[in-house]
Amino acid sequence: MNKMIMNRLTMLAVTLMASMACFAQGKMATTISDGKQVGDVFDYLELKYKVTGNSAGYTVQVIGFADAFEADPTKFDTSEEIDALNTVTIPHYIGKSTDVAVQVYVQSIADGALNTSDATLASKVTAITIDYVNNDKTQGIPVSIGENAFAGLTSVATVESKIPGAKVAAIPATSFATSVYKTATLKTPEKVMGKYTSKDGWKRFLKVTDGSFLLGDIDGNGSVTALDVAKFNKAYKTGVWTGLKKDAVDMNSDGSISAVEYAQFCKRYKELY
Repeated sequence: MNKMIMNRLTMLAVTLMASMACFAQGKMATTISDGKQVGDVFDYLELKYKVTGNSAGYTVQVIGFADAFEADPTKFDTSEEIDALNTVTIPHYIGKSTDVAVQVYVQSIADGALNTSDATLASKVTAITIDYVNNDKTQGIPVSIGENAFAGLTSVATVESKIPGAKVAAIPATSFATSVYKTATLKTPEKVMGKYTSKDGWKRFLKVTDGSFLLGDIDGNGSVTALDVAKFNKAYKTGVWTGLKKDAVDMNSDGSISAVEYAQFCKRYKELY
């Protein structure tokens, strides 16, 4: 009798677990459980991660989009309400909160991680944010970006990097799609645009802003053309900046235009235009 009861209870438990699994299928994971091992792969919100370290919290690498997100990229937000996706955020650090049980530091974005060939997914992502947090866990080390990391996201119009100028490093030329480099706007922290435009990969963005002005847009019309270069050449040589935005060509944001900055500007826009 007891054996029969135990068998029925076991069957009930299996059925319940199967039902829960079916219910969870297609849902975005919004919690991270403890006990993961190096090499484990898990989904959190719209991204898929691989554990690279598990001492005093976790270090992880972004390796792709979450399975449920790839299945239906048209509907997603952090609370799982129906909403259209616009921005993919690469977190630098996921701290302890009501929905995160452990500490997670995002170290890197793997080669080809978000290089999707899904046209629907590519069309929905119009912005990318790369976060930066300086605390004991991250130790101020920015998230590194691999080759072709975002190459498939061809509809991106804005790339915002919160990595400070002192920490920004070169990235592969293939990290973003060629069309994104040409048409998207790179937004940097204030007064460090020159730090980005001097680094390989980042310098391929034609449009760079810190929110105050567009780098190179000396006449303030919202675009950068050969005419801006000509006006800058004339202003630099004559010292007359009337009606022009001098800050827009101040490559290192120090309030003056040195001979080195002049050469940097001319080189950058000769390469781009």
